Amino acid sequence: MIGKTLFTLLVILAALSWLRYQGAVRPGPNATQRPSPPARTPYYLAFGVAALFVISGGLYWYGQWQHARAVLEIHVSHPGSGQVTTYQARREAINGRRFTTLDGRDISLSADERMELRETPERP
Repeated sequence: MIGKTLFTLLVILAALSWLRYQGAVRPGPNATQRPSPPARTPYYLAFGVAALFVISGGLYWYGQWQHARAVLEIHVSHPGSGQVTTYQARREAINGRRFTTLDGRDISLSADERMELRETPERP
């Protein structure tokens, strides 16, 4: 939502700078005078805002990608035997009570089994 609002403001600023440029180029009643060059500030501002959008969007996307690619330890407790099995999977591969491990096994848990998710420690 905020991205759409910021994009709208960018379009308005670009339109205003274009109109301002068009007004500066038109010859006035004294055609012998050279028109003053248009102010470059709106252009720099428009390009700066556009660059800010691109950079912030890229950083947001990278953060989301990095979060989804994080490796989690999954501890599954079996109620009958009390045995705990540990798996590792990426956050994006976990879908409710189903997940795919790092080595490619598809695991589906029953309603009785308990699943605990833990972050793996970051390696330097």
